[in-house]
Amino acid sequence: MSETKKRSISHVDGSDEEDFAGFDDNLIYDDLQVHEIGVNKRDVSPIKVPKNSKDTVKKSYNDPIYRKPFDYLWKREVVYRALQNERNTQKEKGGDVYYITPTNKKLRTKQEILNHLDKYTDLTIENFTFAKEPVGGTSEQEIIRYAKVYPNSKRSSDAFIYAQAESAQIMGKRTPKPKLPKGASPPPENKYMVKIPSVSDGSNGNEHELDRSSKLSKIKSPTPIKNEQQMRQKNLNVKTEYGVSSESSELVVSKFRTKKEVINKFNGNSMSFAANFFGNVSVGYDILLHTFQYLKVQELLRCTCVCRMWEKVGNHTTLWKTVRMKNSMVNDWSGLANKLKNNNTRSLDLKKMLLASNFNEMWENFSKNIGTATNLRSIDFCRCPAKVIECLFETNPYIETINAVTINSNEIDLKNIVKATNLREFRLRSTDCIDIISDISSFKELDKLVHLSLTSVNKLASKDISILQYLSKLETLELGECSNFPDTFASSILPKLTNLEKLRLEKWQQNCNTSKLLDTIAKLPKLTQLELINFDVQADFDIKISNCVNIKKLLLIPTYVSQSATTNKLILSGVLKMYRTLEKFIWTITNELLRVTELYTEEGSIPKCDSIPVLKPMPFNDFKSQHRNQTSSDISQIEIVPLSNIESILLQTLSNTKIKLLKLPLAATWKQSMSDF
Repeated sequence: MSETKKRSISHVDGSDEEDFAGFDDNLIYDDLQVHEIGVNKRDVSPIKVPKNSKDTVKKSYNDPIYRKPFDYLWKREVVYRALQNERNTQKEKGGDVYYITPTNKKLRTKQEILNHLDKYTDLTIENFTFAKEPVGGTSEQEIIRYAKVYPNSKRSSDAFIYAQAESAQIMGKRTPKPKLPKGASPPPENKYMVKIPSVSDGSNGNEHELDRSSKLSKIKSPTPIKNEQQMRQKNLNVKTEYGVSSESSELVVSKFRTKKEVINKFNGNSMSFAANFFGNVSVGYDILLHTFQYLKVQELLRCTCVCRMWEKVGNHTTLWKTVRMKNSMVNDWSGLANKLKNNNTRSLDLKKMLLASNFNEMWENFSKNIGTATNLRSIDFCRCPAKVIECLFETNPYIETINAVTINSNEIDLKNIVKATNLREFRLRSTDCIDIISDISSFKELDKLVHLSLTSVNKLASKDISILQYLSKLETLELGECSNFPDTFASSILPKLTNLEKLRLEKWQQNCNTSKLLDTIAKLPKLTQLELINFDVQADFDIKISNCVNIKKLLLIPTYVSQSATTNKLILSGVLKMYRTLEKFIWTITNELLRVTELYTEEGSIPKCDSIPVLKPMPFNDFKSQHRNQTSSDISQIEIVPLSNIESILLQTLSNTKIKLLKLPLAATWKQSMSDF
C-alpha cells in the first residue's frame, strides 16, 4: 500500500459516524483489518456480534484517559432524549454528547475538537469520546441531564404524535381502530375526520402514494429526527385542508370524541394565529377601542377589571377625553375625580345625570373633590345650585368653559370669576330668574372670553354693562332681560365688539331703541347671525332690517301685545327685501296671536286654519287674498292671511333662503335658538 493511503490513528475525519454517536454499540470493527489495509472504517462492513455471545467485547469508558481533558478545564455534557414513555431505557431514548472548551464553547464533533486543541497541551483526540455514558468526572466536570419534556404543551405533544406516526409508517404498521362492543352499530361517518393516506410500496420501496385530498410527497430514508424544529418543519411539508399533517391527522383527531371538539381543534389552529400574532392583536385592540366608545362610564369601569388588555383599552385617552354622565349616578366623587385626573379628562358633561336623593350633599361632595381633576377644562352642568359655580372659580382656576344653564337658585355671586383667568366660554341661565348680587365689573379682567351668555338675569340693565366694551375678543354675546337698556349700549358699547359673530337679545322692550340697534348691527362686518327674542317692532323696522346685508341667519320672535297687524307687515316687508343676502330665516308666531285672530273671523265664512293679520296695503302686490272679512268695518284695513300663504310667498320671493315658520306658546319662546334648526 502507498503512504498516501495510510492514515494515522490519531487523525479522524470530521465525517466519521462516531462524530454523531449514531451507531449501534452492537456493531464493532476489526481494528487490525483497518490498520493493515489503511482504509476508512466506513468502507469496512461491520461485524455483527450477538448480544449474548461470550466473545462480546465491551469497551470501558471509565479509563483515566477520558478524564484527562478535565485537568485542562474542559467539561463534558451528556443529554438523554427523554420520551413520554417512562419504560424506555436510556439506550432507546438516545442522547447527545457535547464537550465544552475552557472558553465556554460547545463542541459536538471530533473535527471541531481537533480545531480547538492547543498545541502546547498534551491532549489528543484519543482523550475524547462521544459515547453516551459517563466517564467518571465530577458533577462540575461532567454534566448528565435529561431533555425537558412538556407533556401538556402543543409543541411536545405534536412532536410526539409526529414521531409515532412516522415510525408507524416506516415500519409498515397501521394504527388499530378502536373495537366496538358486541351488538353496537358502527358510528356515522364524520366529515370532519381526516383519513390517513394509504401507503403502497413502489418499485424502489421509497415512494408512497398519498390520499387524493393531500399532495404527493416523497419520504427518502428513515432518518432520525434530530430536533423539534426539524420535525415541525417536516410536519408542515404535507398539509390537509384542515391545516394538519396527513401523517399525524388521525392521531390528533382520535384524541377528540365529539364533533365540536374536532371543529374547535382545526378552526383554532394556533399555528395560523401565531403566524399573524401581532396583526391579530392589533385588530382586536382596534375593535375593542371602537366598541368601548358606546359604553357608559360605569360600564367602561367594569370592563377595565376584566383583563390587562381590556384595562389598557378602557383607559385609553380617547375614551376619557370627554366624559358624559348621562343616565349615570355618582356615589363617590373622590374616586371619579381621581379617575378623571389619571386619564387626563378635558371635558365633563353632567347633563341628564341621575341625581341622588340627598341633592345638596351630593353637590357639596362635588365641590370638595372636583379640584383634584386639575386637567379639566370644560364642564357642562345639569340642575345645580349657584354655590357650585361660585366654588368652581376657586377649585379649578384653569377652567376654560362653564355651561350652567339650569341653575335652580335665585341669586349668584360672581365676584370670584376674576380668578378664572383662562375662561373662554361662560353661559349662565336659571330655571326661573336669577339675581347677580355682586358687581359684574370683574368681567373686565376676562380678556380671553369669547362666548358670553347672561340670560334670565333680573334687572341686567341696572348693572354696569359698560364693561362689555372691554371684551374685545367676544364672538358670541347673549343677553336676557334687556328691558330699559340705555342708548349707550347701541351707540358706544356694541360698536367696539368688532369680532362679534352672533348676537342674541331677549326682551328688547319698553324704552329700548330698535332703530339705533339695527344701525349698529349693520356696521359690524363679522356679525352674521342675529336672534331677536320677544322684542318690540318699531315703525321703521322694515327699512333698518333691510340695511343689515351682513346678516345671513335671522331668528325673529316679536311681541304681539298691540298692533299685531302692523308688526307682521313690517316684518314681511323688511324680510322680503333681504332676498339677496339672507340664507336662513325663522319666524316664530305665538299661539296667543293665532287664537286672537280667530275671533275676527266670521264663523262659517272660511275653513278653520292658522292665520295672522297683516295691515294693508300688502307688502306684495301680486298676492290676492282669498279670505276677506267685509262685514266688520273696524278691520277693513286688515287682511287675514293663512300661514300657508305666508310661507308660499316667502318661499317664492326668497328662493335661496331656508324658511321655517314656528307656532309656539309665549312661555316657550325663550327656549328657541338658531342652533336647534
